Amino acid sequence: MPETDNPLKVLVRDFAPDFAAWLLNVAPAAVQHVRPLNIELPMGAVRSDTVFYVILTDGREVLLHVEFQGECSERPMRWRMLDYMSRLAQVEELAEAEPLCSAVIYVGDGAGARDTGDYRLLCADGSLSLAWRYRVIRLWQMPAGGLSG
Repeated sequence: MPETDNPLKVLVRDFAPDFAAWLLNVAPAAVQHVRPLNIELPMGAVRSDTVFYVILTDGREVLLHVEFQGECSERPMRWRMLDYMSRLAQVEELAEAEPLCSAVIYVGDGAGARDTGDYRLLCADGSLSLAWRYRVIRLWQMPAGGLSG
């Protein structure tokens, strides 16, 4: 698509309000302002804490991703998890067959207290644009014998 990529970018740029209205499913008059953002998405190396390939007794194969987090995080955990999960989903050898299950294990008193592990972004019309979910485990809330068994 290299031969059409640049002309399409020019077309969308030159008629940005019309494209915005169309893609957002609103009347053209509803678009007040469109401003291009020249940003590059970070593609640097990202290392997750732990990823396991799991085969369950019923034969199901699962990719299990686990992150450990203390009280502070440079980036909010929900955005880090979205980044990790989307990158894992794009690993060609893994993306085809295995379900992806992710979890954050919070350590330290109060760590992850407000993390629900369930996030969604909606479009202007209320429809779902993006959703991601991961399991939240707060070790500091568990009884001392909670991991046995």
